[in-house]
Amino acid sequence: QASPIYRDIRKLNVPGNVDFPYLFGADDAEWYAETTTTKNEGQEFKNIKLTGHELAKAIEITWKAEAMTVEGFISFLLDELNEKMNKALINAVIYGDGSAKPTGITNGLTAKTNTNAIDLFKACLGDLTKENRVGAKIYVASDVADELAFYKDENGNYPYLVSGLGRAGKVTIEEDPFLSAGDVVVGNGQNYILNFNEGLRVDKEVKVQPRRVVYGGYLVADGNKKPGAFVYGKVTGSASV
Repeated sequence: QASPIYRDIRKLNVPGNVDFPYLFGADDAEWYAETTTTKNEGQEFKNIKLTGHELAKAIEITWKAEAMTVEGFISFLLDELNEKMNKALINAVIYGDGSAKPTGITNGLTAKTNTNAIDLFKACLGDLTKENRVGAKIYVASDVADELAFYKDENGNYPYLVSGLGRAGKVTIEEDPFLSAGDVVVGNGQNYILNFNEGLRVDKEVKVQPRRVVYGGYLVADGNKKPGAFVYGKVTGSASV
């Protein structure tokens, strides 16, 4: 159930509303003769502005159910709560619209389309600047990964099944099960920042009159990407290689 995209993004724990600066543009270094004065470097910085959005989920059971439950059942409920919270968080990182939730990597991007996965990878990589291509990966949905894995070449061999998804040129390809069918995301995960104002916690509330117990998960977070750092693609029709 792990998400390579979520694993690779930058995660911080800074309280309050924050602005994270990133280098938008800068002059390159130059060679100089021995007595020549070095120029002042031209740099332009912009900011990623993040606030905090609440993510919550509650599970309610009766006192009787809690008292009669087999050992380990409460741990099962808490694991389920944790899984649902993390699923919602990962989906927001990828697809969030920024309305009461983080702004996702794909938000605001127009998907490049192609029926051929490899051609789509090439087109997506070509849209990244030289700087944003450094450390970039190709993240693919499970159906796209399957098409690649079971691709048969003209000699009847399965090159990707034998060697794994591997690389496209020098760029790593990874399957992300949280991507929707046909989706491809290309970029360096470190160019997305997810800031936790408050990390995931679980609280217990006892209700006396209805004789119920509520376990609630809660966190406060916001995230956004560096503009231009990611490209979104979609394999349409047959996800052939």
